[in-house]
Amino acid sequence: FIENESSDFTLLFDSEESAQAHIDAYKAAILTEGDEVVAETVHFTPQPQSSLTIIDQHTGYVKAIVGGRGEKATSLSLNRATNTTRQPGSTFKPLAAYAAALNEGGMSLATTFEDEPFTYDNGEPLYNADRQYHGTVTMREAIVHSYNIPAVKCMIEITPELGIEYLEKFGFTSLITEPTEINGSIYTDVNAATAIGGITQGVSNLELTAAYAAIANNGTYIKPVFYTKILDSDGNVIIDNTAEKTTVIKPSTAYLLTNVLEDVITEGTGTRVQFDGMHLAGKTGTTDDYRDLWFCGFSPYYTAVTWFGFDQNETIKYNSQNPAGIMWANVMSSIHDGFTGARFYQP
Repeated sequence: FIENESSDFTLLFDSEESAQAHIDAYKAAILTEGDEVVAETVHFTPQPQSSLTIIDQHTGYVKAIVGGRGEKATSLSLNRATNTTRQPGSTFKPLAAYAAALNEGGMSLATTFEDEPFTYDNGEPLYNADRQYHGTVTMREAIVHSYNIPAVKCMIEITPELGIEYLEKFGFTSLITEPTEINGSIYTDVNAATAIGGITQGVSNLELTAAYAAIANNGTYIKPVFYTKILDSDGNVIIDNTAEKTTVIKPSTAYLLTNVLEDVITEGTGTRVQFDGMHLAGKTGTTDDYRDLWFCGFSPYYTAVTWFGFDQNETIKYNSQNPAGIMWANVMSSIHDGFTGARFYQP
């Protein structure tokens, strides 16, 4: 029956009634007289989907995690925050290019780049999201307005190899660092496009949250902690899950990134996530054809990342308000209720 469907058939339906009609038609096509349906289970999953992770950057403790929208109807169902990898888009710019540039590349937030027509070595042109060129721009301006061309030029200057080295220190495990054959083609993430999130397999929400938590934690990465220890019935420690800490960038570099990410929220691409009484820093992320929407950000207390998109990687249609940013602001404003407006640490 499915083979007779049109080539553009998908499992996306406008309503549960429409989906049930296809189920009924399929059953009618495969059942014959005398057949008996022994058991049947149907789960309808709302689309688009979303995920969320919240980490206390000072301890690495995962304070909350949401693996998707809709009712959790089955055990061990898909957790989109931990078990799904998606393209990170512009959220990768501070991690893949600018962190290394500030930390050991001899650059500052005042370093300038020429935002002008650009092509990769293979001849493919690169554009900014607004399809405009902005001339001489500082690193600060490039981050605040999320320009693609300066980020790629920065990656080329520090070298993709160094950028990948930093991404691995930030805890990403899904990168392809050696030429690898996949479905007959050779892939590697050691290239300039990684600066803007153009990687082979994508990243998980959990790992992206931990990476931004490292910036919020003065440059120290802590592997996400879901439990601290396991004891036996006598109180003896069977497993000690002490947090694994790694210094990725200097505190001064972390502060510079935090400072510019504050500007992203006050005057750049993330202005809609602001709420009163709290210092915030963050970065938006949007992939090609609007298939993935992200917001990564932190306060002096918590780091949170939200993702929004279709499970089938379809294009998202939305108005000017990024749904991932709206979710981030709603959750973060709620969990900070009653907190004092502490400032970010300046070394």
